[in-house]
Amino acid sequence: MPRKHLLLANFASLAAFSAVRGGAARAGLVALLVGLCPWACAKVKEASAEAALAAGGAVALVADAAATPARKTLSGGLEGMQGEAVVTLLGGGADCALEPGGGFGQAPAPEPKGVRMPYGVLAFSASGCTGSITVQLTYPEPLPPTAQLWKLGPATQGATTSTWFAWSGAQFSADRRTVIYTVQDNGVGDSDPAVGRIRDPATVALVPLVAVPLLADTTWALWVAAVILGLMGWLDVRSRPRITGL
Repeated sequence: MPRKHLLLANFASLAAFSAVRGGAARAGLVALLVGLCPWACAKVKEASAEAALAAGGAVALVADAAATPARKTLSGGLEGMQGEAVVTLLGGGADCALEPGGGFGQAPAPEPKGVRMPYGVLAFSASGCTGSITVQLTYPEPLPPTAQLWKLGPATQGATTSTWFAWSGAQFSADRRTVIYTVQDNGVGDSDPAVGRIRDPATVALVPLVAVPLLADTTWALWVAAVILGLMGWLDVRSRPRITGL
């Protein structure tokens, strides 16, 4: 490294230390030296790069930047609605983050019997997680009253195969646009057996309301009522005293 560049860098560091020792009296000098720092630091980095290139080595200048925060959200368009849905990852520890990729895709065929999946399927993986994660799924439009959360994964603890099943415990917001649910690492619904990694295919499915056979019930009730009334009439006739001699 050229000596003049090294001296400039050392001089800036020494001046900053002197400002701390001497108090506010040297504040102006420190400000001047700080103004020179970008130029001096750039020269030092250039000299380091030139020295490495001269030695035949590869140069990698790393920028002074904050660490990239863990990815906690993803969004994307989906079938059957206008706009994008947003997935927010909550819990799981500071290092728990969504892996690259993931989003909404077409529902697998065939769908479970009697169940429709008009909004596609959300699929994502999260790693670096401890314990459980809470997933907040926000849709651009309100969901129908018959909407239920369904997941593709082990339906019971310790299951080795993945199947579609209705997820109990999901909470729907009052406006029917947000669904919140919790998945335990290596628990029910986690499709990845690795510790600290959760794979979570899920969707909001539409399940038809259970039809109540009102007509059949009404018919049977009428038949029972008719039989009871007939029996009561017969008993009433039997209990009346007979009048003779007329």
